[in-house]
Amino acid sequence: ILFAKDIQKNIFRTTFTWIIPNDEGAPLQFFYERQIYKPLTLVAGSGFSFVTSANDDGELSIHGFASIELRYYINLMHRLKKEKYVRNFSSTYLSLQESLFSGPIALIGISSANAKTGKARTFLNLGLQRQFKKNYLNIFLGPGLHFSGLGKGEWVMIDDFHAGIGFGFVLFE
Repeated sequence: ILFAKDIQKNIFRTTFTWIIPNDEGAPLQFFYERQIYKPLTLVAGSGFSFVTSANDDGELSIHGFASIELRYYINLMHRLKKEKYVRNFSSTYLSLQESLFSGPIALIGISSANAKTGKARTFLNLGLQRQFKKNYLNIFLGPGLHFSGLGKGEWVMIDDFHAGIGFGFVLFE
């Protein structure tokens, strides 16, 4: 069984993620996760997102997609004490994520007027990640946070929710 010695400080992964609602498509990203201080990491990723139409009429738009996430692994230290499987932060996490979704880079069967537009969004996620040998699974959900009017004394508001499941593999560790 693998324990704490198998948590690497630098991990490179690639994942394909399905996100709901579909307004950010299905990103294929390359990620770098760096341990800041156990159990805190920084995860940065970039790649492409594929958006299809809901009515399956062959429309596809391809967008640039990038994200950066500060993760706190909630139960990592407890799992280490209990000598449970923790390979490369296989644990439950709470994170603050900023995602950037570009305008369309390529369009197939759809006009640019009907394609999704670019946007930046912030999420507070609750997630679970697991690494099995070189395979990787990540499940997350959380509210979007809206920050308008902070200079006028307004507070952060919950905008919308998203959830996703990602499958991938570890490139380097």
